[in-house]
Amino acid sequence: MPAHALLVTMPWDNPFKPSIQLGILKPVLERAGIEARVRHLHLDFLRLLAEDGSFGTPKETFDIYRNLEQRNNDSEWIFAVPPFRTPTARGDAAFADFHLKRGIDQDALKQMKKMRVRAPAFLDACVASIAQDAPALVGFTSTFGQ
Repeated sequence: MPAHALLVTMPWDNPFKPSIQLGILKPVLERAGIEARVRHLHLDFLRLLAEDGSFGTPKETFDIYRNLEQRNNDSEWIFAVPPFRTPTARGDAAFADFHLKRGIDQDALKQMKKMRVRAPAFLDACVASIAQDAPALVGFTSTFGQ
């Protein structure tokens, strides 16, 4: 298998629009003679949540995801898990208190907690999938809330 670059978009990219950055970078790499592939792992995360069933119907799951995707930094907490950060009861309580004071309802916090429980396994699956693809280079999109 020839060496290739893998361009990845992670949650919380907009599920309605493909990453314009990856859409531009892929042909630039290919014109330079570098095979490039794109993975939309934000859609994989959304699919995982929908298949889980605990977030309601696929439409309800999509609406929950979309709401978090639009709130940017609120969604970052979901992926603040090992090896990036070890959650603590104190930190989680402070997060909840801060958001409740900002008008986020208990149900939204409950949904975020359920997503956070699934985040480590999702990240492990992403790493395994990328490693299996054996790219020479991996590039990730990076924006606020993503």
